[in-house]
Amino acid sequence: MKKSLLYIGIATIMASICISANAQTKPVFKTYYWGTPYEDIQKAEYREGTIGFGTITFSDVIADIPCEITYKLVAGKMNEIKIVFTNNHDITTTADGFYKDFEAVHQYLVEHYGDPMFSGPNWKSSDYVAKDQVDRAILDGKVSYIGKWETNTATIIHYLTAHDWKFEHLVTIK
Repeated sequence: MKKSLLYIGIATIMASICISANAQTKPVFKTYYWGTPYEDIQKAEYREGTIGFGTITFSDVIADIPCEITYKLVAGKMNEIKIVFTNNHDITTTADGFYKDFEAVHQYLVEHYGDPMFSGPNWKSSDYVAKDQVDRAILDGKVSYIGKWETNTATIIHYLTAHDWKFEHLVTIK
């Protein structure tokens, strides 16, 4: 009886080790898994990052769009990612530059995470007729865009919105 309980205990431990080892078979972002130490991120980025309180930030480019990638660290290990896109467009000359950036990043996310659970506009006012000038509608607060992915290990949310007459294009990975 004791021997069979021992075997059951060993089998349970082995199964849980296998499950936890396979839980993150694919990196969450780039080559990083949840719990990647700060030092490994620093080495892999090949450059100095800006260190904040529990964060490290690097300038980068995703889908040909400049961005700031901030890795949130708990006990020196990665547990959240925030990507803020820093492209500026003059909406007096380009009607949909920010929206085109959103579409490019959306495609990048589809290539890396598959089809989203949800993706599309959130129109706050149906009376807005100039839908061919999407950036202006976003800036006016008439519409925002969002995409959401769920994987086995992460939730990815992609936003394009505006606050205080300033565009906000970002991705969060938790």
